Amino acid sequence: MDNKNTQSITVKTKDWNEIITDIDEVMDVAKSTKNPDYALSYGYQMVQMVRLTGVKLAKLLYEISEAWVSFDTDDTAADAVEKAGICDSDTFKKYSTMYKYILVDHPELAGKPIYGLVKLTAAAREGQLTAEDWKTVGKAHDAAAMVAVRDRVRGTHTSGHSRLSIWRTRNGQLYCKKGTKGEIKNCGYFPPETGDEDIDNAVARMMSVGVFDQ
Repeated sequence: MDNKNTQSITVKTKDWNEIITDIDEVMDVAKSTKNPDYALSYGYQMVQMVRLTGVKLAKLLYEISEAWVSFDTDDTAADAVEKAGICDSDTFKKYSTMYKYILVDHPELAGKPIYGLVKLTAAAREGQLTAEDWKTVGKAHDAAAMVAVRDRVRGTHTSGHSRLSIWRTRNGQLYCKKGTKGEIKNCGYFPPETGDEDIDNAVARMMSVGVFDQ
């Protein structure tokens, strides 16, 4: 999966032996037939499984994000996910937001590369993609073709030079910054989780338009 998570996982000896055995068996078949097709097909299936696992993770992170106000915890959703060793907070935001603005309405794109979907999130969130654009994305064979759609509708340098970013700090203060060199400005306040369902739901709705927790 395309994320910045660098946390290690524990691979048990039993699991490692199964990995070695599976690949050795695949290669035995390929070698016996003097044809690499079986091994290549097995590799392709592995890639598809990883891609679908990425989509399942995005769905999980989205659902966690949506349900977070109902949980009895002082952590933010992003912090809890990182503490659990699932992924870092940046990946949490990218995957959950991507699922919300793309796969909820376009589940037919679930088989597309996660990287490409993530790159399309801002354009989808801001309603910049037309029906024709979505059809083009659906026909894209790789992430590069998907990013090309993003660049066409937003401009190649939009995200780096003129996009307005808005975020909320842990104490609820809102800040904004235009592009990569703009001045950071305080622009308001959204209270952190208060325990009041109406207030928390109202804040969650306002956050959903493109405000991110720092």
